[in-house]
Amino acid sequence: MTHEALSVCHSVRREPDSDARAGRIADLFASQTHRRMLRNARGIKQWYQLLLWLSRLYRWRYK
Repeated sequence: MTHEALSVCHSVRREPDSDARAGRIADLFASQTHRRMLRNARGIKQWYQLLLWLSRLYRWRYK
C-alpha cells in the first residue's frame, strides 16, 4: 500500500497547477492516507522514502 501511495506523491509533484496540487495534498491528509502509509511502511528504504515525501508534502501544504 505504501508503494502505491508513494506513486501518488510523485503525481502530486508533477502537477503543474498549484491549485490542483494543493487539492491533492488536502485530499491525502483528509483521507488519512499519510497515517495509513506510516502504518504499512516496510523496510528501511521505504521508511526513508516515506519520511522524505511526507516532509515535502507538509512543506507544500503550507506554501
